Amino acid sequence: MGAHLTFIIKKLQPEIVLKEIFEGRTASASALEMAASFEASRILFENKFRQYTKALSTTPPVNRPMAVTMLLGQDTMLLSAYMDVLNCAQNITDSTGKGHTLLYQPWLVPEGRRLATIFRAPTTSDDKPLVASLIEFEIARFGLVRIEFLHKAKQTGYRLKLQHPDKGKALKKYLDARPHTALIGDIQCLGIDKLRQREHGGILAELMFTK
Repeated sequence: MGAHLTFIIKKLQPEIVLKEIFEGRTASASALEMAASFEASRILFENKFRQYTKALSTTPPVNRPMAVTMLLGQDTMLLSAYMDVLNCAQNITDSTGKGHTLLYQPWLVPEGRRLATIFRAPTTSDDKPLVASLIEFEIARFGLVRIEFLHKAKQTGYRLKLQHPDKGKALKKYLDARPHTALIGDIQCLGIDKLRQREHGGILAELMFTK
């Protein structure tokens, strides 16, 4: 659909002259609307999902995707809310044109809030490309957490960025103890850093509003 424009008629003779008095909807306004829709749908889903998170957190990570799938099949309201989040994420992915995919995977950190994943498509045709992804969430003990993954062949490295870096060692110990780390080959921590001030807005804002 086209943008809505508003004009004032300056004169009708000898030819019609119009003056635009309100600008059409800008691309940034559209981006803000998509971001707001994603945020709202994610909050609604997380509110409905909260009753299941404690049990899911005790489920082995490898079994969580299927556990969430079963929950969605049993709870039609939860499924509807989840589909809204996925649709909003797909709209953002389609709009950015940056080779990035926005994903929403609530099984990754069941008790986390504002969860989002950005997958960066490889830029080469290498048969063993370097794959990058970002996972972000908020959790009570650590505040805002960002995990930056780099994966190639069977080697994976990750860097933690924390709102409260003094708790970084505890989080690294927790992640190292998770059984799912063995599923993706060798994995190592590349460092623990403090989130920079500009990163506090989240990966969604960086994806949509950083040129």
